[in-house]
Amino acid sequence: MIYRISFILLLCMFCNVLLSQEKPREEATELWFGATLKMKLTKKFRLDLEQQLRLEDHENGFDQTFTELGLRYKITDNFNIKGQYRYAFTDDEHNEGRWSIDLDYTYDIKNFPLDIAYRFRFQDEKVDWTGEKKTYIRQRITLDYNLSKLVDPAFEYEWFYKFNQDNEFRRSRYTLSLQWKLNKRSELVTFGRLEEEYNVKRPERIYIMGLAYSYDLDFRKKKKKKKG
Repeated sequence: MIYRISFILLLCMFCNVLLSQEKPREEATELWFGATLKMKLTKKFRLDLEQQLRLEDHENGFDQTFTELGLRYKITDNFNIKGQYRYAFTDDEHNEGRWSIDLDYTYDIKNFPLDIAYRFRFQDEKVDWTGEKKTYIRQRITLDYNLSKLVDPAFEYEWFYKFNQDNEFRRSRYTLSLQWKLNKRSELVTFGRLEEEYNVKRPERIYIMGLAYSYDLDFRKKKKKKKG
């Protein structure tokens, strides 16, 4: 199982390197800042509220900001399903509404400090002004190394497949991150990301630096301890 996942990851990365040689790419730099509130409602359900701001290196510096609300259901200890809706305000007033469904699976390697996570996402978005629809399947593999009680490094690879009469590979992301455990409830993630476009007239290569904070709230009813 581990070797198959590792092989698929390396194969996809190699294919992307070949695709990236097709056309010269325009380069851009972006900064992403986000905060997420994770609210545990029951043992199985969790409600997530995220706000994010994205800045880029052009005249006004603003790219977009969005608010996203998601509900996650825990099927097993390693398998989750999550539905979410996002509304984004963009710099060119082409605001977008987006909904998506995630399937997440995590494989814990016994007696080894490495976890392998896989996420399958189906997403559909619509641009308000033009009515344009964009439908993607996104797949992501994460290698998470349990280094210490303070920080864990991780590597992610994600690829996007677009429908809407295109039916083609469109984008990939490579991410290196550090997950800082501030306390029992909060975490800070710092990351660097390379994002590349494919099969478009003017493909972009985007260098992204990001900062993401998350805080956990537990609304589950605690069992009262019996006296005596």
